[in-house]
Amino acid sequence: MSIRRTLILLFVCLVSQPSVSLGQEAPRSFSLGKLTSACELFENQLRTASSGPVTVEGAGAGFCSGFIWAVAGFSHFFSNSPNNDCSKGLGPNCRPVLGICLSGSVSDKQMVEVFLTYARSHTEQWHEEASPHVLKAMQEAFPCK
Repeated sequence: MSIRRTLILLFVCLVSQPSVSLGQEAPRSFSLGKLTSACELFENQLRTASSGPVTVEGAGAGFCSGFIWAVAGFSHFFSNSPNNDCSKGLGPNCRPVLGICLSGSVSDKQMVEVFLTYARSHTEQWHEEASPHVLKAMQEAFPCK
């Protein structure tokens, strides 16, 4: 198995599997509503931080930042299918696996704002698993052209 496929599989496993909790049955998924609450904590930390690196405080804010950074990190992976030719850069024959194209100037704060804007406009889906919604929010905000 290639490193790329292994990393993609790892990403999918990390964002779709519940955490293990001793003495309790783990929830089946992390809901959109729970991730929204966690990201609101992170948003507050980003808003009040001075310029420079942000120290993430609290489990909820840390979970949100990890979720967002994982999507950003994996947005740079490309399919290794025979039909995918990236020798000339991005284009119709070269697409990132997740369908997200981030420019180097996109900040953590912008990505959290994109997710929260999406989540706040989809409150009727807060009971659903968060992973597909994070991807959809980023794909809509940062499409590959």
